[in-house]
Amino acid sequence: MTLDRRLFDAFRSRRTDALFVNELRAALNGNVSPDVLDGTLRELASAGAICIVDHTPPDHHLEGHDLRIVAVVGSTYAASLESAEEHWRRWLAQFLASHRCS
Repeated sequence: MTLDRRLFDAFRSRRTDALFVNELRAALNGNVSPDVLDGTLRELASAGAICIVDHTPPDHHLEGHDLRIVAVVGSTYAASLESAEEHWRRWLAQFLASHRCS
C-alpha cells in the first residue's frame, strides 16, 4: 500500500478530516521517516489533495514542537482550512484548560 493511501486511511479510520502531523505519524506506527512523510505531505499539498496549516506555539513549553495540522481537501479548500482550524481550537482549549506554567 502506498504512503498516500495509508495517510488517507488514517483520516478515515479516525473519522476526521484534520490531524496533527504527529497524529499522522502515530497512525503510521512510526514506520515512515519524518523526511519521507514531509515529502509526501508536500506532494499531496501541491496536488491540492490536502492543506497544511502551521500554528504558533501557545506556550513556550511547546516551542520546537510540530504544530502543523493536515486537513483533507473535500468539497472546497476553504472547508479543509476550517476543519484544520476547528481541530486546532479543540486541541488548544484542552491544552489551555489543563496546562499550568510553573
